[in-house]
Amino acid sequence: MPPTTVPLLVKRVQLELRDLGATWADPDFICQVLSVKNDDLEQELQSLDLNFDEQVVIIPAIPANTTDLSAYVGPGCPLEFMVSPILLEWRLNGEDQEEWEVVPNVQKVVDTDTGTGIPVSPSTTPVVSSDTVEIESWEWRNGIIYISPSQSVVDLRVRFQALPRDITADAPYSPIRGVVNILVYFVCWSIALSRGGEASEKEAANFEKQMIRAKDAFIRNQLKPKMGQVQRLGGRRSGMPQGIGVWRPPTA
Repeated sequence: MPPTTVPLLVKRVQLELRDLGATWADPDFICQVLSVKNDDLEQELQSLDLNFDEQVVIIPAIPANTTDLSAYVGPGCPLEFMVSPILLEWRLNGEDQEEWEVVPNVQKVVDTDTGTGIPVSPSTTPVVSSDTVEIESWEWRNGIIYISPSQSVVDLRVRFQALPRDITADAPYSPIRGVVNILVYFVCWSIALSRGGEASEKEAANFEKQMIRAKDAFIRNQLKPKMGQVQRLGGRRSGMPQGIGVWRPPTA
């Protein structure tokens, strides 16, 4: 199965709900529902003794004046499987582990950018110029972590709720096979049910049937004898199998 990032999962939900234009099922709303349903699904996986985790990754050398972490959410990037962030910490690039400082989570990031926010021709990108070394705040919006920019190169340590994972010798970091369908139909069912009305109730009932079908197929597959070789690496909140993972950009 190809890599499944949260943004692609959101698009799948919008497709199922026939709202690709995000007129009412916008990414931020879907991510909020996804976070809750992912946690519900984790509870069910725990009862089956299957692996899932809350991950912690270190993203080194984030450029000065960076205002969001969108560059780190694509396939192969450190936040690829993030459903929702829990904690953000910062330090100057290369400092030791004792230097981490917690970044406050706020409704709107603190303005530390002394720029105008307006692109200077011919560039189409606004000039950002931070007036502080610290990362003073962060917010979660539309599936992206936004941060107050720093005037220096920094490292970030991010703790986040991740899509459930199947830890095996063959594919140590791949999403659990079949869990994406469950989450998509789970989220669609919840959103359709919340809209009310007879048509939405019928749609919700259909999503519920598909969710149950996908869940039953997933459980049957996971409980096959061959799955007895799956290793538990550190229990429910395992983080990365070998401790905290440090993401490194691919080399050319």
